[in-house]
Amino acid sequence: MLVELSVVEQRYQAVLAVIRDGVPVVEVSRRLEVSRQAVHRWLRWCQRQGLGGLADWSHRPARCSHQMPASVEAQVLERVGVDPLPSRSGIYRLLRHMNRIDPDARKHRSKKFRLWERGPAARAAPARWTRPRPRHRGTYGA
Repeated sequence: MLVELSVVEQRYQAVLAVIRDGVPVVEVSRRLEVSRQAVHRWLRWCQRQGLGGLADWSHRPARCSHQMPASVEAQVLERVGVDPLPSRSGIYRLLRHMNRIDPDARKHRSKKFRLWERGPAARAAPARWTRPRPRHRGTYGA
């Protein structure tokens, strides 16, 4: 009967194979189709933290730098003064998140404007941007 193992069970069996059975790390990594470094990492985790070290953990960051506290959110939504006042972009993100404003209603740069566009005079005379013509072999300074 074929049984599918969880990631933690696979890590545990790999650690047991290396520690208890003495199977080389290279062989265990080939069996599980992982890198040698991964098996060494699992061994280190198991040594430092026990079986709990082999478990998956959340990769979510502990905090978000632009997230404001719930109390500040409530005060902004009530339009009460807040000290210190959050940034304009922070207030905008909050109001957009709470569906209090329409993000499409913001002013946008004109569609006619393009960043780094050269004017019509520069396009008409591109001499400065073109490469000089190569000279013939036999002529010097001409």
